Amino acid sequence: MKATIEFDLQNLKESIEAYRSTLEKIFDPNSADKQIIITSFASSITNYEKNVASVVDRHQLSVRTLEKSLSISSDGLSNEIDRLDSELTNDDEISNIVNRHELFMSMIDDRKQLYALTLDLIRNLDSVLNDYSTQELIKQVRQARNNAFAKLQRLRLLAIVDESEVIAALLWMTERGKELEDLIAVNKFRQKFGSIYVEQLSELAENNILRNIQSKQYYRVICNKLDLDEFISELYLVESNSSYSTILASDEVIEQIRMRYPVGKIYDSNAILSHSKDDHFKQFLEKAADTTMIDVIQLNRSIDIPLKQQVEAAGAEILRVLSGGGLILSTPNAETRNKIVSMDEVSKVEQYVPNISLEERFIEYLKNKGDLSDLVAQSHDHISLLGLLIAIFFKKEYRDKAAKSLDKLGIKVVEEPGENMLVIDLINHPDERKAFWTIFNQPGLRSIEEDTIPEISSHIAVKKVVYGEDYRSDNISEIPWTGTGEIIAIADTGLDTGIKETLHDDLRMQVLQIKSYPFDAQAEAWKKWSCRVRNIDESCSAADLHSGHGTHVSGIAIGNGSRSNQQIKGIAPDAQLVFQSIERTFQWSEEEIKTRQILGRSLKTDNLFGIPTNLLSLFNFAYQHGARIHSNSWGNEPGQYKNRSEQTDRFMWENKDFLVVVAAGNNGQHQEEENQWIDVDNMINSPGTSKNCLTVGACENHRFPDLSKTYSDMNENKFPHDPFNQDQIADSFDDIAAFSSRGCFDNGRYKPDVVAPGTLILSTRSSQILIEETGSLPYGTDQQNYMYMCGTSMATPLVAGGATLVRQYLREEKKLENPSAALIKATIIHSAQYIEEYRFKNPKSYPYVDHEQGWGRVALSNSLVPKSSIKVIFEDRKEGLIKDEKYKCQILVKNSSEPLKIIMTYTDYPWDKSRGNDSKLVNNLNLIAYTPSGRYYIGNHFDEEREFNEKWLDTINNVEGIIVKSPEIGFWTIEVVASEVKTFIEFGEKQDFALVASYGVKEESK
Repeated sequence: MKATIEFDLQNLKESIEAYRSTLEKIFDPNSADKQIIITSFASSITNYEKNVASVVDRHQLSVRTLEKSLSISSDGLSNEIDRLDSELTNDDEISNIVNRHELFMSMIDDRKQLYALTLDLIRNLDSVLNDYSTQELIKQVRQARNNAFAKLQRLRLLAIVDESEVIAALLWMTERGKELEDLIAVNKFRQKFGSIYVEQLSELAENNILRNIQSKQYYRVICNKLDLDEFISELYLVESNSSYSTILASDEVIEQIRMRYPVGKIYDSNAILSHSKDDHFKQFLEKAADTTMIDVIQLNRSIDIPLKQQVEAAGAEILRVLSGGGLILSTPNAETRNKIVSMDEVSKVEQYVPNISLEERFIEYLKNKGDLSDLVAQSHDHISLLGLLIAIFFKKEYRDKAAKSLDKLGIKVVEEPGENMLVIDLINHPDERKAFWTIFNQPGLRSIEEDTIPEISSHIAVKKVVYGEDYRSDNISEIPWTGTGEIIAIADTGLDTGIKETLHDDLRMQVLQIKSYPFDAQAEAWKKWSCRVRNIDESCSAADLHSGHGTHVSGIAIGNGSRSNQQIKGIAPDAQLVFQSIERTFQWSEEEIKTRQILGRSLKTDNLFGIPTNLLSLFNFAYQHGARIHSNSWGNEPGQYKNRSEQTDRFMWENKDFLVVVAAGNNGQHQEEENQWIDVDNMINSPGTSKNCLTVGACENHRFPDLSKTYSDMNENKFPHDPFNQDQIADSFDDIAAFSSRGCFDNGRYKPDVVAPGTLILSTRSSQILIEETGSLPYGTDQQNYMYMCGTSMATPLVAGGATLVRQYLREEKKLENPSAALIKATIIHSAQYIEEYRFKNPKSYPYVDHEQGWGRVALSNSLVPKSSIKVIFEDRKEGLIKDEKYKCQILVKNSSEPLKIIMTYTDYPWDKSRGNDSKLVNNLNLIAYTPSGRYYIGNHFDEEREFNEKWLDTINNVEGIIVKSPEIGFWTIEVVASEVKTFIEFGEKQDFALVASYGVKEESK
């Protein structure tokens, strides 16, 4: 038999060589009649299939003979051999049966080789099609290939005639299967033969094949099962919904599918297919104690109401919903854990381990380098108070129990901010290491991090803010809205005198509320500072005493220009202000100063010490006093998604009409002399790393040559080399400020969102600062009332002030009573003008969004007062989408000379930072636009600028945009597809979103 198979294999190999020769003729430009060759080729494939069928038929007889000899039954081959062993005494006869079984298995292996050779022939077509220019020939050859492929698949499956052969095939696949075709065959076997034994073997084979697959990938395709019919024989269909399908496919197949339908990669396979309940579950249950534990379970589908009820009926409490199909549970006993493990929807269970995020020097301080090395996040050199920790718990009940427990053990709890946090001071504890692990082992602990001190995002060494004559290029003067009826909140150092009645004239009439965050003897937060400082700030003053930073940013946002005869005004001069003063002045203790000196660190005596540990209380005060825009020109911990970022995302999720605007930071520097661009490495400050906030970077102003200042004047240590060392800081709107923080190219999230001018911005000066304090430059004609400053601190209130104008516009012009933060954010991003050819551009920066400028420089007129030839539509879809739902609208493009620009944003559920330092999406909406001719564009991929191999659905950003420079004329269809929406315990099961789109409707009037 083996000789016959080898003979057949040789014949088939020779056929393949002949077909390859035919292919060469097809693609030879000198070949005469290609149509005849193609027809002959298609016919030869059909003959080849018959040849394969003949080979299979011949071997079928041998298969049945072997099968009859072996008497393979549902009890399996091993039972048969055991039976024969008890009846036969002749070892040679037993050996003969075993040898025949091995030959049978070998025959199956050889048949697989036949199939693989045939598949190799058919796939060979694809390798040459791309080099051939005649589309009609490509189409005909591809059709012949697809027909042959489908026939071969059917032939392969029809060759299996009864259950005994299915069982043999499944045994082979369980042992050696590792191809997608094996997985497809298993699925077909399961459908065709329904015995329990086949079902059990199919599950075993499927799981082993899935583990062995190396080159295959899970994908989400925006189409349904019917759309995939042409490819169905070449892929494994995991699930099919009305809006999208989830598949497992090879690279070759997915490339064909992407030609027609939008496709996204799925990286977490546990969120799709469950695997067998193997030893992992047994080991977990053996280690699990019969007490309350925090467990992480991985699901094979998204949580919904029935699944939530099933988990709760088992006795577990859901603490967190995670991205990727996961839950964090509180399970009270072993019985509940057994019920959870037995659920079909659960593919993995593990005990929760709290996340630790500490600075390297703090670990040294604990004298415990080795034990924490695997748990500690990457170190960042930020300002922290050594020994002061924030312990974050899953809920108040755990927090309260831990507070009592730690107090009994002599571990000092100095603050209980919010409902789930403890601030713990270890500095005077006799055994910091032991105390740390005691905290770590408290039930219900989510994470531990340091208490850090944010810093203002300005350089202390527009254009009359934005109304000045040198900003008319962005048509801000054409915008008639001034912030009337809007309230903006700013948290910063202080506000001039701190007393409403004596404030700077430009600010006095705008201020609605001033709140100071002092550390007096009655303040709970004072406890955490009491052993580190010698003074209590009894003045409770909101005055801006040191840098004038808070007064300056306030003037940028809402200054009314009273002292400059309306020449130096803020963005929204008729808006009202809620100001929150968070700068405090300390006299550090000798012990704290000594500790800092040992570590080579310094401490400022004045800083933002007043900012609450519970950031939700900061936002809530502003919200309760009517503010819907909150401007924050401060931050720290670059590149980190920590407590403040999560709190920002959470408050915005729970208050969808509240937009937090945050400075990106001033961490840009140029240390690599050979590079002609700014170093990019996780520079964005927290909370600007939150996904829901609007993060603002800085571009340059345009004041040169009237005002001359270089980057080396600002900070020579950060800019020691050309081209930045002697570059002017304010000589072009089309340069990104060198100091502006950039995002990270590795994680895919685009930050900052936008940029605005941040160099030599002219605004109000605090009357309380020293006479020699002049910011970046004094203002020539009125140095008492105005000064210039630089930083993303200045760009941020420019954008926050612009957000108040957008909100007023949406209320008054679009009649939206309470526009969402997502819509305001989308409008601002939509207005942004991407600076395509700025100097010193990083080679990795692609339009129309990148990690240096985001979506570009804000120009509100693009959204609010567009040209007459452009129409702008605003959609605030508060009703939201559930998973697999789709929003669809049509627009009629009449003018191809105007670009089509679509921006979709949504406020996502906060990523649980206890699961790592990446601010992942929990819900995922995808933006797609279909042209009149049927071509598609997907969010954050720009066909004109980027390669096709980058064209994947975005699963990282909750801001997606489509920009087409010269769109087709006709009806375009815009879709927002809910690819992943979790059902939430607290906040419902839908994801709302906003969309702003602009397009040409007529030729612009002359």
